Amino acid sequence: MPEDQRSGRLQPELLDRCVEFSIAAVQLSQRFENDQRPAPIVNQVLRSSTSIGAQLHEADEAMSDRDFLKCCGIAVKEVRETEYWLRLIRRLQWASDQPLTAHREEAKELRLILKSIIARTRKRLNNG
Repeated sequence: MPEDQRSGRLQPELLDRCVEFSIAAVQLSQRFENDQRPAPIVNQVLRSSTSIGAQLHEADEAMSDRDFLKCCGIAVKEVRETEYWLRLIRRLQWASDQPLTAHREEAKELRLILKSIIARTRKRLNNG
């Protein structure tokens, strides 16, 4: 089904942002691998970053409001984990350039968006 005819719960732009965030995470992790950084840390930031979009794509087609909130909540946890790994990478001074800063900022924005979606959904459910 074309994206403009989809029936999901989330805006296509948000899902696209998550795909772009995942792509940026892959590119960042490839750079760290090329610099021979410790694989466990590189893998953790890659897993948590790409999991955000996966959780939101699952939430987009959730069968119930409860399932939707669960998936969005897990996505927020994954964002927080990503922020931790990015903070660690910054403190280790693996990178201090634009790609790392941009990834950290996008993670923060995604977290704020998701928390807003969760709050609005909960408010709607409590008032409905």
